[in-house]
Amino acid sequence: MKRAAFAAGVLGALAVPGAVLARTVHVRDLVARIPGVTGVYARTLDDDAPLVSVRAGEPFASASVIKLAIMLTAYRAYDAGTASPDDFVTLRAADLIGGSDVLAYARPGQRFRMRELVRAMIQQSDNSASNSLISTFGFGAINDVIRAAGLTGTRLGRHFADYVPPRARQRQRHDAARYRDAAVRHRTRLARTDRHGRKSRIMPSHDRRPARSRGQVENS
Repeated sequence: MKRAAFAAGVLGALAVPGAVLARTVHVRDLVARIPGVTGVYARTLDDDAPLVSVRAGEPFASASVIKLAIMLTAYRAYDAGTASPDDFVTLRAADLIGGSDVLAYARPGQRFRMRELVRAMIQQSDNSASNSLISTFGFGAINDVIRAAGLTGTRLGRHFADYVPPRARQRQRHDAARYRDAAVRHRTRLARTDRHGRKSRIMPSHDRRPARSRGQVENS
């Protein structure tokens, strides 16, 4: 019900007469029409002042946005040579949960390449893939990457689960923009060459998906 009310409020805000055709949208006015507490932060990849900043410093539950920090941890490990996109990760039973379209039928003990798990986590927001990467790198390493990226208001406190305490995964709106910027810069560099001087395929096209187990049924 809360999500439905929020969605209805957002749609109502966007339906303000003239807002769509206006050259300048007053974001604060739109946010004021949305039920609940809403934060907005928008900026370019340059180091200029933000285009929009509404409650940017207030803590919000990060939900799946924290997956960008996990991806950034993988990218930095590739840079450092401590991990490779082709490294295999063995799935643990504790990491397999709902909200996992790609690994919905995966079993403990199956192995996936790290690049496959990163792609599933980002392109399909797969929670089991995210948990497997958290277990691989560890909370300490991921939170170290978060701090090194200048994200002073963000932390990862636990794995993804069916129920997550409100303060387990938090970030501030401006932090979301910062680790998006960091991830984009790392992806741009990695897309040019890998550590052997070859063109990287860390983030392949959408039609390349992780291999599935024999006899597995496609999740619909």
